[in-house]
Amino acid sequence: MEQESSNNETTTMEVESYESVVTKVFEEERRLQNLCRQNSVLLPNKSKKSYCTLPINQKAMKYFQKKTNDISITFEQYITERREVESSVLTLLQQCSQFISYLEMTLNNNKMETLELIFHVITDHSLLFHQYFQFLKDHGLKSSTILLRLNSIYHLIQWLRMIQNRHFNELSHVLDRLVIDRNRFNAITTMDQKKKTLESLIQARQWVEGGLSSIQNMMLDSWPYFEALVSLSKYQELKKHQYSWALGFTLSTLWVYGFNARAKSIEFMTMKDYKDMEENQFHLSINFKTSSTYGYQIVSPTDVLKIYVQFIRKQIIPEDIDSDEATLFPTSVKTPLSQGEISKKINLVFKKYGYDLCVTKLRDILSTHIEELHSSNAITPTGN
Repeated sequence: MEQESSNNETTTMEVESYESVVTKVFEEERRLQNLCRQNSVLLPNKSKKSYCTLPINQKAMKYFQKKTNDISITFEQYITERREVESSVLTLLQQCSQFISYLEMTLNNNKMETLELIFHVITDHSLLFHQYFQFLKDHGLKSSTILLRLNSIYHLIQWLRMIQNRHFNELSHVLDRLVIDRNRFNAITTMDQKKKTLESLIQARQWVEGGLSSIQNMMLDSWPYFEALVSLSKYQELKKHQYSWALGFTLSTLWVYGFNARAKSIEFMTMKDYKDMEENQFHLSINFKTSSTYGYQIVSPTDVLKIYVQFIRKQIIPEDIDSDEATLFPTSVKTPLSQGEISKKINLVFKKYGYDLCVTKLRDILSTHIEELHSSNAITPTGN
């Protein structure tokens, strides 16, 4: 009887504990939602991102993926040799195919085969290369985005020059033209960056006036919700929006409480990399754009990351199916993070406080904080 009474008491305590956790989660969600509503007026209206509206030319895509003879390589193979990520290869091919669509539209000619169309343009209408970039600029694409497309076409012409025995000189002249346009848009991009002064960033709510300490205060204010979600995860599966927010909060700590690598290095991390961090207190990542120059970037853990792995991550990848190769930061639909997704998740954390922050801005704010400490002799160049 005593044992039955004891079991009843334990059950009652567990129910009360669960109810307490659910109440706390509800209260924190309501508090943060009210905070988001209250601070939403602080965020200026952002102009919508402009996209290239030209269709992907399927005829050109087939040409880029088709061998012309047994000894040559396709444009797709040529680009794959230069790219670490498969998705970036497809993006580049699509950008070049949109250029072909522009040529067909401008010349009102969709009958010619892709190669013959390009040769026709380089011999009789070479100014169309410059006009294409101006077309993109007039349609609202950023200069940095135009540079990416310009470089894609540069690769296309280089490839043609390599595999074709016709029009070598004309193709070389086009490369000269592309270099001129590249210099132009590099200069425009540099000027755009210079316009992003600290005052303008603060006005756009993309910089926090109080610096790193103010950001850390926001994280402390959000901590009760994260803590409540950890408690809830012990009882039930988190809702998608709850898991997604907890993931964003965890990722934020990597740049608010540590000096970490760029986002791409984090996106590709696996459980093996995490175990490496636990053992050595850091992980050396080679998954970033300039790895050929700098070799590796350091990724270091935070206490919140350890809590995330111990409780939250198991909601998506249970222990019985987990492995060293599994992604460290799965999304709520059990897929690896896509490029740029870290910044989107981090943005949701700080949006509630009326700020439009991303990984780059967090890194910049942390770098500024370190520079200020150094200039005031609070730390030495070695960090002491």
